[in-house]
Amino acid sequence: MRKIHRRRLCLALTEAMAANGYAATSVADVLQHAGVSRRSFYELFDGKLDCFLAAFSDAGKVLRKRMLVEGGVRSPEKLATVTDPMALLEIGITAYLRVLADELPFAKLFLVESFAAGPAAIERRGQVQDSIVDLLATLTGVRGPRGRYACVMFVAAVAFRVTPLVAAGDRDAITGLGPGLIEYARDQWKSGAFEEPPTELPSADARPGDLPVVDGVAARVGLGRPVGLVGADADVHLVP
Repeated sequence: MRKIHRRRLCLALTEAMAANGYAATSVADVLQHAGVSRRSFYELFDGKLDCFLAAFSDAGKVLRKRMLVEGGVRSPEKLATVTDPMALLEIGITAYLRVLADELPFAKLFLVESFAAGPAAIERRGQVQDSIVDLLATLTGVRGPRGRYACVMFVAAVAFRVTPLVAAGDRDAITGLGPGLIEYARDQWKSGAFEEPPTELPSADARPGDLPVVDGVAARVGLGRPVGLVGADADVHLVP
């Protein structure tokens, strides 16, 4: 019974806040939507914020699960069977926007009302965003910090574009973002934004004074040691 009451209260809070916003939604509103007693509410939650955070966690789970199902990927393990990163990314973007449009109360809770609920909710929102970044990194196959940062910036850009549309409840405009976002993602992929910078090692005919790049830092090839070695046997010094 506790699980049933918890589920009903979280759903009721999500629907009430989708209609009225966090500040204007009271515990009484949630109880009226859920048909649950005040005593049962406080046996499960400390107050409105505690219920909000529980509903927020549920919303994140719903959005991530629907993304996988809508994209035709029933489990994260199945992602490894698809070899075209951009095809996967297109599936992910399309599925994410469709889920936001279909699950507007959850989307509003996640993208809009978390800011009104305060620091704890904003921190929880950041954690869900990080999980979406992880999924994007898996889709694109990125490994290093530069690729992950590109995923972070892309997820932030999508959130920036979609949040006003979610707040307005414009389902068609939400899904309509898809083609432009996919084209932008493909352009970024082609430009190498998701790739790690290559380490340029000195060639066999390098001369003293040449400036190879080692881990993104300009270095000067020294004298007296074999050129082209990296590590303990190399004589590579940072340029002052």
